[in-house]
Amino acid sequence: MTNETNTGDAFALGTAFFEDCKTVNEFMREKVRPLVQRFADQGQEHGTVHGAFLRAHAWLGTFEKLNQPSDFQAVIAGTRAVFEITVDLALLHYDRANLPVAKMVAWERSAKLKAAERTRRCYENRQLPEHLHERVAFIDRESTRIQEERARVWPGRSPTSHPDRWTARPLEADAMAADGFGPFGFRDFYDDRFAQLCWGTHGSSIAIVRNISPEHFPTLAAMAFRDVAGFGVLASELVLRYFGVFDAIAEAKFRLLGDERKKWRGIGFATQKGYLPK
Repeated sequence: MTNETNTGDAFALGTAFFEDCKTVNEFMREKVRPLVQRFADQGQEHGTVHGAFLRAHAWLGTFEKLNQPSDFQAVIAGTRAVFEITVDLALLHYDRANLPVAKMVAWERSAKLKAAERTRRCYENRQLPEHLHERVAFIDRESTRIQEERARVWPGRSPTSHPDRWTARPLEADAMAADGFGPFGFRDFYDDRFAQLCWGTHGSSIAIVRNISPEHFPTLAAMAFRDVAGFGVLASELVLRYFGVFDAIAEAKFRLLGDERKKWRGIGFATQKGYLPK
């Protein structure tokens, strides 16, 4: 995070945690991705989990480009996304019997049907644009099969309804359920930070910035950088555990990562404060 005139603690913290994100992203790229890449083409289940990890990794890569205070909205939105991905990875790994990958894939198909039905309702009495023909045709082609799948995957729900999440539970409940498998702190994060992330993601108000002084404004991004770096590490561990490759060597790499993160956070903070040359 750069600023030409202000070297206060808020900017220094922002710079420290921005460096933290860069360190974690490099770790994901160099140490984790090569290990899980081999599972990418081993069927829908492995491909889905691999894809979830890649989404989290892509967000960390995006964060490396968001080093201006005005980027705070993208930083906050990305943190919200990586939090949800990490919760999902925890549930997919630890609760395979009740929450298999197949349920997530079924949710994807169900979501597409819901979107197609909304489009058809929107153009019910109007000319359907040509680029939407295939979307509406999807309803006739897939509706029966998807409704049958909904009844099977989420029993007790109407087959015409689509759950907001693939677990058919609110994210808050999923965060609590995931914490039942380990001291992840998902529920605490949800209670402490999730509302703020939503304020910064949705465009219906300025609640996330109202009454925040200029000198404290950089802390919005600093906190998000801090959070997403932690979730990047956790997502990396979870995906390695899912694929059964979190061994003693991987564990040692994670310990070294902890040391690297501390070092680069310290360098980032000291540089922004003027203790080290930029």
